[in-house]
Amino acid sequence: MAVAAREVPRIGQPISPMYPLIELSTGLLFVAAYLDFGITQATVKWLFFTCLVIVLTVTDLRVRMLPDAINWPGFAAGLLFSAFVRRTMGSRSFLAIDFFQVRCR
Repeated sequence: MAVAAREVPRIGQPISPMYPLIELSTGLLFVAAYLDFGITQATVKWLFFTCLVIVLTVTDLRVRMLPDAINWPGFAAGLLFSAFVRRTMGSRSFLAIDFFQVRCR
C-alpha cells in the first residue's frame, strides 16, 4: 500500500527507489533458491544466507561498514548449517558456477 502511494505513511516523504529494488532482488533470489532446491533444508540455508548477503551489501553500500551484529551470527549459522545440512549439487547452479565454467572437450 505504501509503495502504491509512493510515500512513507505518517511521514509524507517519498520512498527511495532502493527499497523496491531490494525487495525485488530478494524475492527473485528466493524464487531461484526454491526452483533450484525445492522445499528442503538446503533451501532454508540458501534463503538465510541470501538475506545475510543482501543486508551486508546494502549496509556496506550505505555506511561502508559490515557490522559484527550481522557477521558473527552469520558465522555461527554457517558453522551450524555446515554441520547439519548436506552439501547439494544444486548450489553449483545457484551460484552460477556452471554458467561461467569453460567446458573443454
